[in-house]
Amino acid sequence: MSSKLNKILIIDLEGTCDEPKPAPFDLEIIEIGVCVLDTKSLEIVDQESILVYPTTSWVTPFCTELTGITPESLKDARSFTKAVKYLQETYGTKNKVWASWGDYDRTMFEVQCKRENVDYPFGVGHINIKTIFSLFGGMPRGIGVKAAVEQLGLEWEGRQHSGLDDSINTARVFKEIIKRHPK
Repeated sequence: MSSKLNKILIIDLEGTCDEPKPAPFDLEIIEIGVCVLDTKSLEIVDQESILVYPTTSWVTPFCTELTGITPESLKDARSFTKAVKYLQETYGTKNKVWASWGDYDRTMFEVQCKRENVDYPFGVGHINIKTIFSLFGGMPRGIGVKAAVEQLGLEWEGRQHSGLDDSINTARVFKEIIKRHPK
């Protein structure tokens, strides 16, 4: 197996948001949930929540209610530029395949990197686990990661809309896809 596929990074982002939509500001990443899945052992070998301080938006009460992230919890957070650099240095993102539930996370990284003139932290390999789950499940369209966890007969772990907890649950779904559809 290619060394690029020995460990897959499962990423889940949380961003600034408001209700009613659209928010009166450009959305920014405020949490990068990272989970490393060893594809041979199918074990989660590392996990981390990287908090990011927003610079052109803010954490609204709606955002706090949804994500559990408060303005106070971000006071020691990294800038987006430093978070991207840390992600690259710690997880070798340019040389690993990464995955997320859907395309939101990939698109959000692309948009914010372009807006802030920051190099995109990933290589070309991105796996959309939502699409894979839908294809293997014979579904006409994708479902949310929580519904996928429940459909697999698993229990949700942690808080929904926590970047770290969502990345862990996404990794658990991906692990089940791999186990149920062997080579």
